[in-house]
Formats: sequence, C-alpha cells, structure tokens
Amino acid sequence: MFQKVFHSRILIILFAIILLAISPVYAKGLGVKAGIAFADQIYKSDNGDSWADTKYRTGLAIGLFREFILSPAISIHGEALYVQKGFEIDGLILLDDENHTLQTVEQQNRIDILSLSILAKAALPSGTYIIGGPRLDVEVGSDYEHQSMNALKNVFASPIFGLSLGIGQELTFMPWPGLFIEGMYYHDIGDLYKRQGITTDVSTLESVKNKAFSVVMGVKF
Repeated sequence: MFQKVFHSRILIILFAIILLAISPVYAKGLGVKAGIAFADQIYKSDNGDSWADTKYRTGLAIGLFREFILSPAISIHGEALYVQKGFEIDGLILLDDENHTLQTVEQQNRIDILSLSILAKAALPSGTYIIGGPRLDVEVGSDYEHQSMNALKNVFASPIFGLSLGIGQELTFMPWPGLFIEGMYYHDIGDLYKRQGITTDVSTLESVKNKAFSVVMGVKF
C-alpha cells in the first residue's frame, strides 16, 4: 500500500515539474473547467455474464489545465481534474428485523479520482475541436454504500492508465471570450480488477472495468 502511494505522489510531482519546466512563452494561458461526470463499473463473472447489475451514477468533474500553442490549429493541454467516478446499484436494506421486511434502494458508490492528462488538441476555424491523449488516474478517496462492493475496494488497482478522447466547441458568440463546452470519453487501459486466483468471497468475479464520460464547460484566460 505504501509503495502505491509513494509511486502515485512521484508521478504527480513529475507531472507538475513538466508543466512548470515548459516556458510560458509557448503557453496561451491557464484555464478551468467544470461539469458532470457519468460513471459506471462493469463487473464480469468467469463465464462472461454480468456479475453485478450496475448503473451509471453522476458526479463532479472539475479542474485546471494549461494550453501550449504549437500552431494556430494545434496545441497541447496539460490537465489535472478531480473526477467522481463509481457506479449505482440496487441494494436491499432491512426495514423491520422482526418481520424481515426488506426494501430495494438505489445505493451510490463513489470513487474520487485525480486525473492527470497530456492531451493534443486540433481545432477547426469554426471553433470546433477534437482533443485526446494519455491519462493517469489516481484514487484519492471512496465512499461505498453497498457493503459487498465495499469489501472489494482494497483489491482495486491504483493508479490506472488510460486514454481520453473528446470533442468540444469554443463559444465565440458569448460576450466572455475563452468560453467552451466539451464532452470527453475516458477509456481505461487494463482492468480495475483482474482475478489472479480463486478467492472465497468473490470466487466467480473475473474482472472489473471503469466506464465513464463527462460534459464540462470551461474558460481559458
């Protein structure tokens, strides 16, 4: 556990050093973005069927970026986002112990992610652009309402490498310059959990994979 935390901190420090080392001469400026993240986790059993019937949950996506201009149409973004991932699942709670009365409730399971990305951006004269590149997700916290899922969180991998791919539009018609809207899809490389051997509690669980996308608005200064 200590080794995971140590490696995560080193990667964060290196990311910050890279951003600071690039001369501000090539930087168009800082920016902020904020919006909604939609996340799910795909649980697969060893026979290929769904191990758990999960659904998308909504959360926050908020962070900072810096854009480095390479040409009028091409730029590079260094980005750090706080993203709430996780999933929603129907669970049973006991209302009346004496009569064994149960009720199905929607249980929210949140994973707090610090997402660090280096993204290439290609823009059209219309202000429409595509953006994408490698991403590193580091878990910084979690809140699981579902108890059986809560028992699994200690075996989830962190950090996770992935790719981000999105499309955006600069809102040039707005009175405040630099505004934009952006949609981003997050694809993980590898699984959040991959069974290495038979375990007693989750003997039929084969793998767990994140699935997420976000819609944000932002401004460049």
